[in-house]
Amino acid sequence: MVDHLERVGAVDLFDLIVTGDEVSAHKPDPEIYVLALKRLGLDGGSAVAVEDTAHGVAAAAAAGMATIAIPNPFVHVEAVGQADLVIGLAEEVLLSEALLAVSAKF
Repeated sequence: MVDHLERVGAVDLFDLIVTGDEVSAHKPDPEIYVLALKRLGLDGGSAVAVEDTAHGVAAAAAAGMATIAIPNPFVHVEAVGQADLVIGLAEEVLLSEALLAVSAKF
């Protein structure tokens, strides 16, 4: 993941990057989110995850986070239906609108 961010010059856009190499269990286990939340000093109820797969949505939800799903081209919308908000494309909704839509979970 870091390689992809470096390739597009986006690493500096993030305050924290946690990767699957740092945890023993992979999604849908919430371990990666729990680690990220711990490093940020937050609980799950104070964070929102943006995911593109059912496993990611399940992991974030298990960590107590609100979830926004933007399914990738290989994932059917129904597969991420448990997310608090499902968006077809990121450009469909302003980030502020998406956060307001899931704010009831906070």
